Amino acid sequence: MNVIELLADLQAQHDETTARAGELRDQIEHLTAALAETEARLADLATTRKVIAHGALAEGIPPPMRCRPVGDVLGELRHRHQRELAW
Repeated sequence: MNVIELLADLQAQHDETTARAGELRDQIEHLTAALAETEARLADLATTRKVIAHGALAEGIPPPMRCRPVGDVLGELRHRHQRELAW
């Protein structure tokens, strides 16, 4: 391989790498915008949840229970059912 062929090969690699870098920058831009939209939606949902919970408390409605493992819920229901049968 002579110097001219080497330089041509290097230029081709440079052009390909430059194009790939541009594609990656475009993807980063798209993902950054999508992330910003998603984070804004999360913030809106958190605000909505707080407003609704605050309004419910003002009306005397207790806040919703946090999710619990199914096994805990089933155990509680079984225990409650057994107590009711004992009456």
